[in-house]
Amino acid sequence: MTKATDTNKSWEFARLAFSSMERHCLKPSANAFAVWLAYHAKDYPVLCEDIDAALMQGKEIDDYLCDSLFEIHIESGIISDRLINAGGSFESKMHGVLKDIENVRDDAKSFKVKLTSAKEELVRNPEIENVKNVVGDLSDATDQMVVSSSTLEKRIAQSRDEIAALKLELEEARMEASKDALTGVANRKTFNNFIKDNAYRCDKNSQPLSIIMADIDYFKKINDRWGHQTGDQVICYVAGVLSRETPIGGLVARLGGEEFAIVAPNIASEKAHEIAERIRKQVEKKKLIRRNSKEDLGQITISNGVAQLETNEAVADLIDRADQALYTSKNEGRNRTTMAVAAISKAA
Repeated sequence: MTKATDTNKSWEFARLAFSSMERHCLKPSANAFAVWLAYHAKDYPVLCEDIDAALMQGKEIDDYLCDSLFEIHIESGIISDRLINAGGSFESKMHGVLKDIENVRDDAKSFKVKLTSAKEELVRNPEIENVKNVVGDLSDATDQMVVSSSTLEKRIAQSRDEIAALKLELEEARMEASKDALTGVANRKTFNNFIKDNAYRCDKNSQPLSIIMADIDYFKKINDRWGHQTGDQVICYVAGVLSRETPIGGLVARLGGEEFAIVAPNIASEKAHEIAERIRKQVEKKKLIRRNSKEDLGQITISNGVAQLETNEAVADLIDRADQALYTSKNEGRNRTTMAVAAISKAA
């Protein structure tokens, strides 16, 4: 592909992105443009799947959803780049240290050769003048070894501090890459890895595993009436309730927008239903006040869907059953918890 062709394609993707933003009545924000540019360029397959799924379900693609998609898919990619860069710096530092060690090793070999040569010379010619010359040469070689060792010591001390800083940066980036930027709970990527690993383990050991899907009711109305900052406040509150009620060994994740999930290994569906109901009731009874104006936001509610992993069931099917149970809760009036239909009954 020529440079001109590549440039033309880029501009075509940009035009498509602007067209999509206009069609969905989005603000001309950097996040929205990045999301739609990535969508049309097919740079982020999972992002494309999420947008396609939202369109198929008739969901409104608003500014808030675009911000969420940006956080989940694009910003996490930027964090991954930080991990790669930090890893490259670490490799560079280690390469420098290893090079210094190699130099000292070469100096040590040279010093050993000089010692052997001096010993042989003294055996051949033990005269006092010759001894003085040999000792002088050894003294010079020893001084060189001292300098090399001192340089290496300083280099290692400096690199130790630099590597400690890089290690901290790597850990911070790794933590950021696993968490949702707004709420601090796990993000979708972490959710996907966690549920796959635990579904395999629980199925293999004949242990139960349940999933709770939760969605804030009428969230768009909250955003439209009170604004996105207040919407973020509501999301953070719900995330806090979910985190407190997540059983030990489980994981709570924000899947995007106002949707959350709890993965509960070693928990059967009946117990998971109790947890979901406890969460729902806590959210329902809480009186939320808008931070800046102290206005009462009214009642906030959530709808839940609960499913338990069945023998040899694929993770995607488990999630789908929990999702369908969540939509049943939505369709039957919201602010309720629905148990998923069994996989066998569903197939029948």
